[in-house]
Amino acid sequence: YVNLHSEIGDPIERLRATQRATAAAKQHFQDTKGAQEPDWLEVLPPLVSRVVFRRLPTWMLEHGHPSRGNVIVSNVPGASEPLYYGRTKVTGFYSVGPLLEGIGLNVTVWSYADQLTWSFLACRRAVEDVWELVDGVRSAFEALVSAAGPGGVDDG
Repeated sequence: YVNLHSEIGDPIERLRATQRATAAAKQHFQDTKGAQEPDWLEVLPPLVSRVVFRRLPTWMLEHGHPSRGNVIVSNVPGASEPLYYGRTKVTGFYSVGPLLEGIGLNVTVWSYADQLTWSFLACRRAVEDVWELVDGVRSAFEALVSAAGPGGVDDG
């Protein structure tokens, strides 16, 4: 779980804060490997796992334990060179990720052949106008690129 720090107005500082949060989450994941719920649920028979994964979020909400997050954001590094399906060039990748109880938005960014593709999957109750969100992300991304300048963002 990572805080995206949307409360920080400056795009470079927002990026740095999110990078720090991501690094801490990755370290926590490594430190607790084998103790996370998905790790121990993998030893259950498939039918039991499916029932648990399907019912657990609703049960937790019903018992006063809201989800620890409300959006899934992931990046998928793709091929740097164009791929082909037979003789047909693959022009892009578009994701369809999971939406779970309490998590009404999934954003996945694919890199592929020097391009980025953003996929947004949203529950209408959680995000009434996904295109408004897309426009906001586009503006924020353009602000970050502009603030970074031609040399990019340093690690400072």
